[in-house]
Amino acid sequence: MQQPLNSLPSPLRSIAGSVGLEYLVRDYPGLEPFPVSGRRNGADNPDTVRDISKMPTRYNFTRVVLDMDNPEHEAEYHRIMEYACARYGMSLFYLERKFVKKTKMVDGKPKTRVIQRIFVEYTAPCRVAGGQ
Repeated sequence: MQQPLNSLPSPLRSIAGSVGLEYLVRDYPGLEPFPVSGRRNGADNPDTVRDISKMPTRYNFTRVVLDMDNPEHEAEYHRIMEYACARYGMSLFYLERKFVKKTKMVDGKPKTRVIQRIFVEYTAPCRVAGGQ
């Protein structure tokens, strides 16, 4: 099973776009929920849960600062939280919300507004197939 790129957090989106990312949880119910990166061909196709568990793990530690007035940042925040709720092995280490004032010039006058800034630190681990 492959996830659409627009539903993954940024570190996994880059991996999925370059080498591929597959979720083998349905095929192997006893497996830890980490996805496997790397397109699998016949030689790399794992046969058992033990073979998949022997693959090295890439933890993909990420630290992001998101301003909720930016639609791209808001979408990224929702992707991170949805992925965390999906239980694919993601760990949230730090989540803090602050309200900050942003000032910008409009028609030569400063305009100030209060926005929510979110600080998130997390890992989105995956197994690495084929010794990448």
